[in-house]
Amino acid sequence: MPVKKRPSSQKYLSDYTTKYSEIRKSTKGENYAYCNLCDKHFSVAHGGIHDIKSHRDTKKHKEILQYQASCGSISEKLITPQGSAQIR
Repeated sequence: MPVKKRPSSQKYLSDYTTKYSEIRKSTKGENYAYCNLCDKHFSVAHGGIHDIKSHRDTKKHKEILQYQASCGSISEKLITPQGSAQIR
């Protein structure tokens, strides 16, 4: 009887952070990633980059991205058109 090959699990790769700046290596282990935006650890063991894409498609992640886009960056609020720093 042939022995079934055990499927290998995916590990976090530094390329994930290069491609998605909000994603970091998780402290939970090598099979997890951490999203800075959502403050969430999630497994990448099953699908690797596809698990990250699935997380980025979640309602919570999309809402946070939309909120950040509507707020703008702090530097936009601190710099006047003349280039001098000023709180508006």
